[in-house]
Amino acid sequence: AGQLGTPIGGSSATPVTAIASGAAEVRAGSSFSCARMTSGIVRCWGSNTFGQLGSGGTGGGSEPRDVLNLN
Repeated sequence: AGQLGTPIGGSSATPVTAIASGAAEVRAGSSFSCARMTSGIVRCWGSNTFGQLGSGGTGGGSEPRDVLNLN
């Protein structure tokens, strides 16, 4: 579902470098991942069937999207 955050997607049995360079903290759900960036912005990628990425829609993928309306 793109939750690894790699440009090519897919799966891997070994560790991979994620798209979230500049991340201060990374968390993973069952089919999506999120990173809090050193700038304070939160970005998520992966499955978004139910809007779990917080990007305002339901399209998902391996490209990180900013979480909207965080206070």
